[in-house]
Amino acid sequence: MQTERGALIDFVKYGVIVGIVLGLVGGATTLFLFGGSQDPADRRACVQPPDEFAWNSTQPESATPKQTLSGSGEVVTEQNSTYQIEYRAERTRNSSVFAGVSHDNQLEWHDGKLYLLGQYHCTHLYKSDSDTVPMTADGWEINRTDVFYRVKPPGDSVDNMLRANGSWYAYYSRSVLTGDSLNGNWSWYKSLPEGIDDTGVYHENGTFHMFYEAGNTSGLSGSKIGYATSPNGISDWTIREPVYRSEDGFKTGDYEIVKHDGMYLVFADRSKEHPKYDVALFATAELGTNLTYIGNVAAPFRNSSVQPEKGIQDPTVAYDETREKFVLYAHAHEERRRLHAATVDISISRSSVGTINQTAS
Repeated sequence: MQTERGALIDFVKYGVIVGIVLGLVGGATTLFLFGGSQDPADRRACVQPPDEFAWNSTQPESATPKQTLSGSGEVVTEQNSTYQIEYRAERTRNSSVFAGVSHDNQLEWHDGKLYLLGQYHCTHLYKSDSDTVPMTADGWEINRTDVFYRVKPPGDSVDNMLRANGSWYAYYSRSVLTGDSLNGNWSWYKSLPEGIDDTGVYHENGTFHMFYEAGNTSGLSGSKIGYATSPNGISDWTIREPVYRSEDGFKTGDYEIVKHDGMYLVFADRSKEHPKYDVALFATAELGTNLTYIGNVAAPFRNSSVQPEKGIQDPTVAYDETREKFVLYAHAHEERRRLHAATVDISISRSSVGTINQTAS
């Protein structure tokens, strides 16, 4: 009898364990795993970005002094309203802000201060007290080193960072990091759905909207722009229909979403092969609807020099009230990767007639 009772107890235990496992698998869309706070043991000796900023010092005098990209396109809403979007982007050949590996940097305004999450060996936090977005390193000072010591660039990098509901959210490698302060402690959740990478997240009216690489993702970009939503930015992600499908062989990735004059603008990498990237501008009047490709707002300088740029990617933008323009930071593939700055002037107006057009000089 004792043996039978023991067997019954074991059977019940086993059944409970199996039931729990099956329940977790069945509820995978709502489950998130709390990874705890960052472990100080993950810290490592951080290398500061090299004190080398003058890109033009190695460029020949014959190199193109300024690059100008301009163009226009129209967005037609589901209510058949038509908006004309025009842009003009400018970048000089001495546009370097920081030297070194500079993937996925993040610009964020907060409490009247501008912050830059610079990712070079570790994730460094810079602060600027200026009313304008700095176009050189002189306008930045180190605020904190090794912000996320779970993240180890260049192999890892934070894809996107934003503030919502009184907290900060940072996304990388299927994970979400949250904290009350940029200089405080961060909690870690391994909670993003399988296959989501190179995310861009935007929060509005209690919903987190995520854009990510989808479709054919070989070659470090995606043939589609995926779209998902969450009520809390951590879990309960609902995968929805892609909002863009490339039909010309180009792929996209690394999304930055902002709202400007009632229009949602998406800045993203765009290329047919790595590392020949441009930075593209997409737009939509309503999140979750199809994006319209407007044109390219950054492209590599293609000079026959000792240090040509092969591509430029990983955009982040901040609106500059003084300039009344966006300032775009993106990193260029060159002899030494550098973070570069450009200005982007964007105007939006109602229109009944319009065509997509782009010029470069």
